Parts: sequence; structure tokens; C-alpha cells
Amino acid sequence: IGDSINKTEHFVSVYYCMARIYTDLRNFKTADQYYSLAEEEVKNNPLYEQFLFTTNRAYNYYQEKKYENSIDWFHKALDQAIELDNPYYTAMSNANLGEVFIAAEQADSARHYLNKAGKYFIRLGVHESLSVYFNGLRGSVAVLENELVEAEQLLSLKDREETLILNYV
Repeated sequence: IGDSINKTEHFVSVYYCMARIYTDLRNFKTADQYYSLAEEEVKNNPLYEQFLFTTNRAYNYYQEKKYENSIDWFHKALDQAIELDNPYYTAMSNANLGEVFIAAEQADSARHYLNKAGKYFIRLGVHESLSVYFNGLRGSVAVLENELVEAEQLLSLKDREETLILNYV
């Protein structure tokens, strides 16, 4: 109804939500159609909403294993995060790029972006669960580089098991 009376300001959230649902259902073709519909409208939204849209569109391509598309969209998200002057969004965008480069088996690029993200998270003093996730990413890079001792150190939960249990109980 909204499109027939030129009242489409709420379509971004509807299209965007539909895209996210279809991504979760792993129906990437339909998700991409909804992202395309939402993309035109989101250009008029505040930059932080554009960042969230861009990040989720990149994630859709990541889930679909279209890594080059995902990398392009995560780079756009990184540019938006920098423009927003939001260190958390910037660090998360760098971590997302690192993860996609791991999946694409590009260890040098993965390490580059994870190192950038790590500088922020180390300063912040991250929660144990984020530390485990981040070390998992860094461990994956070490495996790609055949640095198995480093991978074992990063992926080992020894000495952290008790803390993890307490955090997740």
C-alpha cells in the first residue's frame, strides 16, 4: 500500500528486516533482492543506520561465501565507521574484514585487519568471551600461515576455562 501512495519512508526497515530474515534462512538470492530495495532508501538515513545496513549486507555475502563482495561491503562499512568517528564500529569493521580474509584464505590481509582491531580491543580491556572469539580469529590466521605453535597458544582455553565457565553460567 505504501508504495502506491508514495509513502515509502518505512520501507527501509521492512525491506531491511526481510533481507535479514532471508539471510538467516540462507535464501541469499531473495535476501539480496530485499537489500537492493532497501539500499535506495537507506541513502537518506543517518550515517550510523547506513553503517548497520552496509555491515549486514556484507554479512549476507559472507554467509553466501561471496567473499569479494563481502570484502567490498565491509570496506564501505569501515569507511562509514571512520566517517562516524566511532572507534568501536571501526574496530568491528576491521575484525569483520579480518574474518572474511580468513575465509578467503588471505592470511596477510586477515592479520593486517585483525591487528588493527586488536589495538582497540586491547586498550578497551575486552570481555573474556570477545577475547576467545578474537583469539579464535588470530589462531585461524596462524593455522593458515602454518604457525601451529602460535595457533595452539591462541586457541588453548587452558588457564581460562574456569573464567569462561563462570561467565557463561
